[in-house]
Amino acid sequence: MLKKKGFTLVELLVVIAIIALLVAILLPTLTRAKDLARQTACASNLSGLGKAMGLYAVNNDGVLPRTVAVAVIRLGDWHTPYFKSNIAASAQDALTKLFEAGGDKRGCPTASLFLLVRKDYIAPGIFICPSDSDGVPYVLEDELSLVMDVNDMFNCSYSLSYPWGNNVTWNITGKSDFVLMSDLSPIGLANVQNSDESGNSKIHGGDGQNALTLSGAVKWGETNRMGIAEDNIFMIAKSTSNIPSPPDAGGTGKDAEPETTSDTVMIFFVRSEP
Repeated sequence: MLKKKGFTLVELLVVIAIIALLVAILLPTLTRAKDLARQTACASNLSGLGKAMGLYAVNNDGVLPRTVAVAVIRLGDWHTPYFKSNIAASAQDALTKLFEAGGDKRGCPTASLFLLVRKDYIAPGIFICPSDSDGVPYVLEDELSLVMDVNDMFNCSYSLSYPWGNNVTWNITGKSDFVLMSDLSPIGLANVQNSDESGNSKIHGGDGQNALTLSGAVKWGETNRMGIAEDNIFMIAKSTSNIPSPPDAGGTGKDAEPETTSDTVMIFFVRSEP
């Protein structure tokens, strides 16, 4: 009778080594595939936001969603939403009071984006990028007519281009390749220097960012120079010195207004520890 022969210890070790090698080869590929899937989902979010912004503009004299600022354009001066010219004065007064009741919430860029939720063009879950590990989906805790904004800065993974001032064309007649939104600006976040080399959004681990243009197209960029003529979308272009400058969030010091109509300046906000 033949004696059954099993695997030797050496053979088992060889098999284990081969399996470990295959895992080491395939794991980065699988991780990259997951990253690409999240990147694609993020692009889909921005595409949906772009469509919603277009619908808003069609119903509001071509103006994209924004709250209206006072004469001195500063980030802390957000007031009321843009109203179509023929809306009833009583309705304007009611919404004005609602938005003014928010106090410092008027200075939050997400209030403009939340107009799309109020108009029922989108659900607030679209504000969160799947790659945003700190992001917290917004949950409506009150009647929508009484809500003007998300709860906090962790409810939004995206930055909005600065929408006011003489150098801004915030309507559908602007340049088609103008960047309207992107993954959250890195400026103002921890360990990010306010310089031209501010780098990419940190949402995708600093590898790059998705950006939405006025045409509705969403593009991926591995550098922050995704604007018109390779403009740094996170900084203010300075034509006199040719050295981009970081925007200011508090209404003092450097203004946040773009230098030209082709200058995209993503509004950043500082996330405090949850």
